[in-house]
Amino acid sequence: MKMAVTTTNICEDYENAKILEAACVAMETGSMTPIIKQELRFIIQSRRLAEGKSELSELDVKFVPPVTTELTPEEHIKKENRREQNRIAARKFRKKQTASLHKFKKRIQNLESENTRLSSELTTLAREKRSLQGKLQSHLDMCGCVISTELLV
Repeated sequence: MKMAVTTTNICEDYENAKILEAACVAMETGSMTPIIKQELRFIIQSRRLAEGKSELSELDVKFVPPVTTELTPEEHIKKENRREQNRIAARKFRKKQTASLHKFKKRIQNLESENTRLSSELTTLAREKRSLQGKLQSHLDMCGCVISTELLV
């Protein structure tokens, strides 16, 4: 029992030392990142222990910023060629879109004019129908012929 308390105290002292170290680094750099990283390490470690997994001796994750290098002349040419191809493709796409838009506008105009023509024709035919029905009715009134009323509709 005494051994477990001693091990726990050592772990707590170690964790406190790590947090203090992270706090010092945070103060020097003005960034909270070291403290956050240390907290995450402790969370991961405690979860591993709670799941019955072995304790990692040192859970140390280091962030190495990506190394930026200058492009070689071949890579620069390749990049410029890619950009130019992209510009050409974009221009071609916009031209195609514009042509498609004009095509649809023309089709809409044709359909609207066809609709107007058909509406006019419908009006003319309706007028002619009424005229013919009137003539038929006047004939029936004079002649006295009997015709089914279904024809008059």
